[in-house]
Amino acid sequence: MSVLAKDQFERTINVLSCDELAEWLEECGIPKEACQVCKVDEIDGKAFMRLTETDCKELLPGKNRWIKKILQLQSEVLASEYENAFKSYSLPRFSQQEEDNREFQMRKQYSEKSSRDRLRTS
Repeated sequence: MSVLAKDQFERTINVLSCDELAEWLEECGIPKEACQVCKVDEIDGKAFMRLTETDCKELLPGKNRWIKKILQLQSEVLASEYENAFKSYSLPRFSQQEEDNREFQMRKQYSEKSSRDRLRTS
């Protein structure tokens, strides 16, 4: 079974089991020994995202290079989730013709209002 690709993983991190997380971490270059910690200490996707540097140091004493890579993966997932959250939200976009039409309508309304105001003051 192939674990989710990195982009799929980022969208489903909270549902990964301990085994799936360990497999994904191994595919990302984390040594198998470090990945086994997920299984032994029952760290699933949700718990993985809450691990602090201190937690990692307790789980993997003396393995600073692995810890750095794990924290980097966490950051990448968070950045991707943040980025994806804003991809789904977008401001309305208008074609050039629509923008020209809107500008024309606004100028027309302003012109009509100015004309009415001049007639009232005359």
